[in-house]
Amino acid sequence: MSNMQSLPVKSERLAQLEEFARRRGKSTADALDDVLADYPEWDRQDYQEAVEAVRQGLEDVKARRTKPADQFLTSSRGSMDFRAELSDQLSATSPRSTTGSAHSRLETQASAGS
Repeated sequence: MSNMQSLPVKSERLAQLEEFARRRGKSTADALDDVLADYPEWDRQDYQEAVEAVRQGLEDVKARRTKPADQFLTSSRGSMDFRAELSDQLSATSPRSTTGSAHSRLETQASAGS
């Protein structure tokens, strides 16, 4: 007996998942299962890297290997306009409205051997 579940998935994500599965010679359901199984490890690694970056930053501050922000900004103004760059980055990454976007139904087989 198979346990099939249906999840709404944006058509763009489904296409990405199908391509991911095709490159690995797997079914879409198996590829999704692999990704979901690996996610906790990726999340743990990201967390550890963030903690290490904060730890290193604190060590740099304690060891005085930093520069005050106003000095950094003053010395960097000649080479780059940070406000323009920040504005460009913010407009490029602003969330787009997904109202009315197409969704597909992704059906996955929850049982092995399907």
